Amino acid sequence: MYQTDLKRRLAEYLREDGRYSPFTYTIGLRSSILDAEASIRSYPLPNPLSNEDLSEFLRSLTFFHEWAHLCQFLTTAYGLRVLRYTIVCLRNLSRCESWQMPIVSTLLNRLTALSAHEMTTLEGALIFLDAMDQLRLDVSSVSTPPMEPRNVIDVEFLPWSPHFIPIAHQSLQRHRDFAEEMVNRGTHIRKLPVLHFRTAKGEYRIVLNVAVLMEAYAVLVEMNHIYNALGLSAEEVFTLLPKGDEYHVLIVYMIYMNYCDWSNLLPTLGVCIDAAMMYDPFVLYDVPWDVSDEQGRGDQYPGETFLTICGALRNTAPITEHTPEDTSRFYKELCANAGLPAPEWMATRSSEVANSILNQSRWQDTLMGCAVKAHADALNFRCDTGAAFPHFLPTTGWLNEFVQLAGPAVSFFDLGTRQPNLFDPRKVDAVTVHSLLLQAFVSSDIQCPLKEGDPFYCPSAGLPHASECVWRHEGGTRECLLGTFIHAFGISPAERREHRE
Repeated sequence: MYQTDLKRRLAEYLREDGRYSPFTYTIGLRSSILDAEASIRSYPLPNPLSNEDLSEFLRSLTFFHEWAHLCQFLTTAYGLRVLRYTIVCLRNLSRCESWQMPIVSTLLNRLTALSAHEMTTLEGALIFLDAMDQLRLDVSSVSTPPMEPRNVIDVEFLPWSPHFIPIAHQSLQRHRDFAEEMVNRGTHIRKLPVLHFRTAKGEYRIVLNVAVLMEAYAVLVEMNHIYNALGLSAEEVFTLLPKGDEYHVLIVYMIYMNYCDWSNLLPTLGVCIDAAMMYDPFVLYDVPWDVSDEQGRGDQYPGETFLTICGALRNTAPITEHTPEDTSRFYKELCANAGLPAPEWMATRSSEVANSILNQSRWQDTLMGCAVKAHADALNFRCDTGAAFPHFLPTTGWLNEFVQLAGPAVSFFDLGTRQPNLFDPRKVDAVTVHSLLLQAFVSSDIQCPLKEGDPFYCPSAGLPHASECVWRHEGGTRECLLGTFIHAFGISPAERREHRE
């Protein structure tokens, strides 16, 4: 009876929502951050388990799931890639006196007459949009349920590149034709993996992008905590997962392909995901996004890297001891067999890049400087651990370590009220820059996202959009970034530009 009730309540918890936004460095919870931290319990939990202890444990799982996203984003080369391109876009916009919105379509409309800088700005914008797309779950139902219940996963590789964004909604054949044209011009085209997941409920098309990798990793973190707290096995915990297939499709894939078994699923899949997000040619080698470098290395999506790594599992001795030493040994051998650099080198190189960006200016006074500081600190911390890093990251102690490391950038808010929780206004740039850039690139006007509650409401929410906030904090005040952004980069909404002319 106890086990039945426990599993029922766990299943109910797993339907609750938290929210992590990599572009805003925010975490939304149903409770305050102080309540979430207070909910953390020592393992194993007592048996019999009181309703209060179980309730607090379930609350802590929400925190661990969302916090795992942030920790993973800060400690991987791919997370640094996203931040780096955000900074590139800001720098590109600052080097011209004026831009007409929507910037991307405006530049595309006069593609043959663009200056070198305008072309660079357009390319940066497309890469920025492509990164946003990689961090968005892309799942669709494609057929009715099969006659017999079964779990089968097929993989299809589609040609894709940031070049494709203007034709994103056109047919697959148009994409293939366009890819062929680009390859003939010497342009590097990436491979975008798509998983066709056939279950008793039907067939689903799931793009294997960074969002899927990150969600799978966060589920592994939850499974690890449930295992340590309650003693349920990985297979037992998996039966409790009611979320969409995109959250656990990689778990099914690993078991279905016999890449691992339930006894070593968590460390094996954790290492594979970590390696896929650490191998980023742009960060590690400064490989251009649209051509291969002199060594023949081309940029590629983490989903493609993940599948390459999975293929190398056949030739790698599996994890048999759940220790830092065995994880480190496995990670090094797996990277070597997959043709990837050593994990320690990837971490060191990523740390060097992050610290180089940090040292170029005073991070306290620079847009997205607090985010650069958080990435640099997190990657420095990672370097001290070596190849055993994936063994430690899911644990309570290490997740708590990142509370301090992520402090310069992370913000929390209440999912119900959309109100910030202990918000430091000096982080308002990290919270809003991504939305302001996105609007500048694809919209005809720019509005303050915080007035719309994205990710949370600012003090002037509900007032006319011309009303800008002045945030007060201990060190002084911080103005709404909207006006600063528009004027600093010379961005003119389409309507305003047409009226002036």
